[in-house]
Amino acid sequence: MDDKVFAVDSVDAPTEGGDSVVVLVVHEDPGMHTCIRNAMDRSAPLPVDVQLVFATHRRAAAAQLITHPQPVLILLSNSDAESFDRTGLLEQLRRTPEHEHVFIALFCTGVGRNTQANTLNLIQRFRINAVIDSSTLSPDCLTAILTTALHNQHLLRRLQDSEHRARLIFEGANDGIYVTDEDFVILDANPAAAEILGRSIDELRGTHVLAHLPTTHVTRLPAKIRAYLRDGHFEEDFPVVRKDGSTRLCRISGRRVTSKVFVNIMHDVTRQRRDEAMIRRIAFTDLTTGLPNFSAFERHLADAIDAARRHSHTVAVLIVRIGNFRALNDTVGHDNGNLMLRAIGQRIRDALFKDDLVARLGGSQFVILIRRLNHPDEIEKVTSKLQDALRQRFEIAELPISAQASLGCALFPQDGLSPMPLLRCADVALGHARRTRQAYVKYSAAIDPHTPERLSLVHDLERALHNGELQVWYQPKIDLRADRVFGAEALLRWTHPRNGPIGPDEFIAAAENTSLIDDITVWVAEQAIAQVRQWHNAGQRLEVCINLSLHNLRTPGMAHELAQRIIAAGLPAGSITVELTESAVMQDPELVHQTLRRLRDNGVGVALDDFGIGQSSLAHLMRLPVSELKLDKSFVIDLASTTNTVIVRNTIRLAHDLGLRVTAEGVETREALAQLRQMGCDAAQGFLFSRAMPAAEFDRWLAARD
Repeated sequence: MDDKVFAVDSVDAPTEGGDSVVVLVVHEDPGMHTCIRNAMDRSAPLPVDVQLVFATHRRAAAAQLITHPQPVLILLSNSDAESFDRTGLLEQLRRTPEHEHVFIALFCTGVGRNTQANTLNLIQRFRINAVIDSSTLSPDCLTAILTTALHNQHLLRRLQDSEHRARLIFEGANDGIYVTDEDFVILDANPAAAEILGRSIDELRGTHVLAHLPTTHVTRLPAKIRAYLRDGHFEEDFPVVRKDGSTRLCRISGRRVTSKVFVNIMHDVTRQRRDEAMIRRIAFTDLTTGLPNFSAFERHLADAIDAARRHSHTVAVLIVRIGNFRALNDTVGHDNGNLMLRAIGQRIRDALFKDDLVARLGGSQFVILIRRLNHPDEIEKVTSKLQDALRQRFEIAELPISAQASLGCALFPQDGLSPMPLLRCADVALGHARRTRQAYVKYSAAIDPHTPERLSLVHDLERALHNGELQVWYQPKIDLRADRVFGAEALLRWTHPRNGPIGPDEFIAAAENTSLIDDITVWVAEQAIAQVRQWHNAGQRLEVCINLSLHNLRTPGMAHELAQRIIAAGLPAGSITVELTESAVMQDPELVHQTLRRLRDNGVGVALDDFGIGQSSLAHLMRLPVSELKLDKSFVIDLASTTNTVIVRNTIRLAHDLGLRVTAEGVETREALAQLRQMGCDAAQGFLFSRAMPAAEFDRWLAARD
């Protein structure tokens, strides 16, 4: 009988969407074709249209598969006749990608051992899906087989769709993906992996992952591979070597999907890590000097303290401030000022040990970390070396420039047990160094305005102000040309009810850190105004100087209140003079200039105290509304020094050119007095004439002198 195609009409239930499937029957007996067709006609309704096609041997079956390439089911005779070529057909089917998963049901006729053995061999070798006993073929049997085949086709299509989507994802992923066996030989890779490694996919297949790592990392990998095999997952940053020898940094994460297959993803983080490093550099670097900034310093300091706590050694923190930087910046310009900051930072860096750190706090302040001192006294050698380094001149814009540096130091564990307290103590020490015009100060509780003892002192001082424990004493000022007393400086004194006399350097420094200094200044001004009025009423035309602090000038309305009190007293202009130190002027020149001008315009004299040891110049004085300049006693006491003599003589001469009166403080010897008169100094005060004394004693001293 010739091979023919038989179509089975649609059964009772119409197929949704008009789907139809092909069933290929390959049997050498045409009678079996008829039996199968009749059985299908009597079978229960199926959800699809079924088309039966027939073949009697392998070649005919191959022809049918060309016409109908995707049968849902192949019903195959178990004939071992050479002309039928059953084995050849099965080999062909399982070799062909389109048919390697097609559902095959094998007719089995005989029950002998040989037949059973052959059938079992076929089932195992060619993945036969079902076996049908030809003698019991029925419509129900065919329906069951076909239903199973349809379900198999459905699952197969879903699997194929899933594999297709996975392949699209695999090949289209931005990240590199490569698959390895248990020996970490690459089985497959996607285009992104090939691009990252600079090779083709074919070049990657069959290579070991070690072949794509730098030799420096190869020795690290075996242990990590063992952990990967043990845990089934892996994630770490690794540099990979491209074909051209360049490297990229990749975040590699892998997972074992079967006992012999590992899927790995390579995310190129080269740019990300470079950007992160740049962000870290910006976040922890001072962009002007290139030094670490304060945030970076805090981290290093915390680590150093932890190490010092474990190993019982000392850590030092030093804060360095360049006091004359603002003036230098104004002189040489902003760009050259930045060059100066870089040069200072490098100079400090060169003076330190390799493990120590210098960072910039901001402005003209630097902070230094000395990570290890075996003994606290070793800090003196470090600070001495730093001062020597900063004392040497800098060459900026072809100008020789000197840096006036102040250093404050604090030690772990003596002064603080964590970064912020330690930095606060170093800052307190720096502030004291600036106020006392010392180059270097090491922290102690005695100089800290916020220790419990200092806070107690402020409390007692406030009580003293209201209980009448404070007194104003007066030190005479002598007109050197007329040899007469023309005024006095008002100086505050305090005798504590329990602790006895307390020096003004101690309690005034404590008051200046609170608003109490304003109350004290107003009280002193009231006492001085009353005393001047009393002297004037007694026929003594004396003037009095009172001291102001920068805190007073920064308090809104303070200068106005002082001026109004002086005006209300009805005293002649110049009867009251306010003194402000040169260092206070330079801390806030603009504010000081405006405030002092308002005082002067209201008839208040203005004197610049402690001149010569700060950062100003006579040229700067031309802008200030001052009428008197007071030479610091450090120059006067040592007038035997040629340098001091030259400084004092030139200062007097230039001050006179500016129309200023010059008063010398700290005159203690007749030799110094004679020199000052010879230099043309206008006035003097000091122990040679008298110490400060209460008003009543001052009156007796004045009467005796007259």
